[in-house]
Amino acid sequence: MTQEIKSHFFAVRTTGGQEKVVMGLLENRIKLKKINIQSVLLLDNLKGYVIVEAIDANAAFDALQGIRHIRGQLRGELT
Repeated sequence: MTQEIKSHFFAVRTTGGQEKVVMGLLENRIKLKKINIQSVLLLDNLKGYVIVEAIDANAAFDALQGIRHIRGQLRGELT
C-alpha cells in the first residue's frame, strides 16, 4: 500500500500582472533543482497572487528565494 503524502497550499504575492512570469520561473526552478513542490497554480480571479502546493512552508519558501517579481508569502496556509 502506498503512503499518502499530505500537502498544503500557500499564497505567494507577486507584482501585479507578473503572475505568469513568476509561475514560469518557479516551474523552471522546480524542474532544474528538483525542489519538493507538487504544483503551482494561477487563478484568473486572484490577481497578484500565485498558489504553491508544497509539503510544508519551508519547502515553499526555499523555492521562492531570489525569484524576481515575488513580493512575499502570506503567513499560514490556504484552507
